[in-house]
This record gives sequence, structure tokens and C-alpha cells, in this order.
Amino acid sequence: VKAEDVRLTSIVINSAGSLEVAKNGVIQLHAVGSYSDGSSLDLSNTVNWAVSDSSILSIAANGVASALAVGNVSVTASSGSISSNALM
Repeated sequence: VKAEDVRLTSIVINSAGSLEVAKNGVIQLHAVGSYSDGSSLDLSNTVNWAVSDSSILSIAANGVASALAVGNVSVTASSGSISSNALM
């Protein structure tokens, strides 16, 4: 398999613990990419992060999320056409 044939097939969002964070708390989210050759890589610093409600949660380019208010929010990590969502 040539290196150019290896492609990203999926992304999973996770953290060292649960995906719950208290108001004013901070959590490091990780976006782990799986590739067509079976390998995986932490893409936390290279994916595009987005949240469904930025009044509840803000997220930095490196995956550090800060809880601004109490509530549920969907977090998305995407790279090209591949994306993953997690509910926090």
C-alpha cells in the first residue's frame, strides 16, 4: 500500500474521563482518526471543532473545551468530509 492510498475513514471524539464537565470547568477533548490501513492518530490539533451552542461551551482549536453554562451541547470534530459528533 502506498502512503497516498491511506485515507482517513472515521473520527471518534473522547476524553481521558467522561464527556461531562461542570460549569466553569475545562476538559481536553481528543479527536482520534482511524485510517484505511488500520492505523490511528490523534487529530485533536488538526480537526475543525464546532459546538451546537457556544453560549454553553466554547472549544479551542486544540480541543480544550470550557463550560460556560449548564446544559447539553453537541460537539463536532471534522476533517474534510469525515466528521464525528459527541453529546456533552
